[in-house]
Amino acid sequence: VGLVCTFMANLVTILLESCLPAHLAYWSQNVSMACMGYGLLLQMRAWGKEQIALRARLADFDVRSCACQCEEDRPVVYQNICKLMRGAQLADERASEEESL
Repeated sequence: VGLVCTFMANLVTILLESCLPAHLAYWSQNVSMACMGYGLLLQMRAWGKEQIALRARLADFDVRSCACQCEEDRPVVYQNICKLMRGAQLADERASEEESL
């Protein structure tokens, strides 16, 4: 996003410098950088909102309430999640399946 904003700011600078009289062309870089800064501000704000929404979803997440394509596979899925949690040392090796989930 930053690279795209910088590229666009440079394009705006070039266009403004070619269109404006010499005494105004000096300000073209300032105008284009202000536009770039505003674009980055909007992107960072959107990213921040996405992060807040993601954290809210994860705070309420429970693996037991997830939909399973095939309900017969649920025990296998739970076993694999437990293996992953133990392997990543996020759950104790001796923890029960309930504690690991």
